[in-house]
Amino acid sequence: VAFNLSSGSTQYASLMSVPASLGAWSLYNDNFVTPAGTTSMQIVLATSGEGSVTLDNVKLTTLANQSPVSFTQGMISLTFDDGPASAYTNGFNNLKTYGYKGTFYLNAGSLDTPSFMTTNQVLALSANGQEIGSHLYHHSDMVQMDNPTLLDELTGNKSALQEILGSTYAVNSFASPYGSFTSGTVDTVMQYQQSHRDTDGRFNTKADFNTRQIHAKLVTASTPLADVKA
Repeated sequence: VAFNLSSGSTQYASLMSVPASLGAWSLYNDNFVTPAGTTSMQIVLATSGEGSVTLDNVKLTTLANQSPVSFTQGMISLTFDDGPASAYTNGFNNLKTYGYKGTFYLNAGSLDTPSFMTTNQVLALSANGQEIGSHLYHHSDMVQMDNPTLLDELTGNKSALQEILGSTYAVNSFASPYGSFTSGTVDTVMQYQQSHRDTDGRFNTKADFNTRQIHAKLVTASTPLADVKA
């Protein structure tokens, strides 16, 4: 979706998709900020194939809590996906060195298998105050699943992690494998989790912060330090 603004600038947003609904309505919403002085805009809808789009109750609402328009300070959270052994031997050891806490989104089906974390390592993460979040039981693409399979993967992974960590541990954050999702799959995720994190490379801003779609940027050994500081 592109918001084409009459002021001469164009603001592009990498937004969630809405799947074909087969007659059932899907609620879609997102936030964006227009440049000062904007008097009109054009919203462009893209479809993945031939078909029709029907809209109802379309509205623009002024964003609340926008004075000031930015957060008072920046914040970086450190997250590790999939549970590879290196996230423990390298990631966790560096977190301990600097006194940082991170979030580890784990696939329970991979634990205790070659090249992945062990159950005891997950317990060590928890004991150190690191957050354990959920991926899916298998590292599968949510968009390619039917809803019963997605429910099994979601609830099965949460239950398996809960069994490792204890019934009182709150496994309530989720990251979509491959960063692949639709508004419908996020609806399902949010029945069991309190947040959903993507991999779209955008910054989280005060205008668009949404626990349904927390943005994340990939950081590797080749990422310039200046980018992280910025």
